[in-house]
Amino acid sequence: MGQMERFDRYDAQIAFVDRELHRLFEGLESSTRGSRTLWVVTADHGEGLGSHQYIGHGKHLYREQIRVPLIFFGSGGGFTPRAIEQQVRHVDLFPTIAELAGVDLDADALELEGRSLVPLLEGAQLGTTGPAFAQRRPADNLRIRGGWPDELVLVAAAERFKYILHSVGEDELYDLEIDPLEQENLIGTGLPQEQELSSWLARKYQWMVEHPLTGSLEDVQIEPEYVEELKALGYLK
Repeated sequence: MGQMERFDRYDAQIAFVDRELHRLFEGLESSTRGSRTLWVVTADHGEGLGSHQYIGHGKHLYREQIRVPLIFFGSGGGFTPRAIEQQVRHVDLFPTIAELAGVDLDADALELEGRSLVPLLEGAQLGTTGPAFAQRRPADNLRIRGGWPDELVLVAAAERFKYILHSVGEDELYDLEIDPLEQENLIGTGLPQEQELSSWLARKYQWMVEHPLTGSLEDVQIEPEYVEELKALGYLK
């Protein structure tokens, strides 16, 4: 498959999703519940289309894989249309939706990492937040045979600088303001952000090790058809 054909197919997939979202929107807005609808549109990952010599997602954690859209829309004109430049994170979604729904959360008791984005939606500013965190999925045997290195890969993405930690090989540091395509690795150039972000990642990973997910997946009941879909996507074996 040629590169232009890949672009065309990806554009076609985006157009299909846009059309289906529009169809869902029209159907719901024409019903009696339309005036009470909060729309939140986002994605779980992006896609590499040749940048960094890679096609697809999962293997790398560059911007083309982890920077995704996030759209809020309230039926009945709940929000003034605006584009927000400040970095936000998926962990901010839960407290944001809870506040919009009028649900009080005890952020400390719940140990929430995210924070409500309602002030941003209302046109105010939020103070500086911590870096956005991302982690590459584990490299199973199938992916290792396909060329994935068997390593841990973590990301700390601040507003301007982004650090990619590799358990095998050299780490990466990028200045996203002057190098948004992440082409010039600044590791070892003496920037203070290198130590700051690597230390933040070390603390983050240590916390994850000390606070593993609790509960058993055996207690979760999933319909067989959804199990097969998750297996097809590689999330279950």
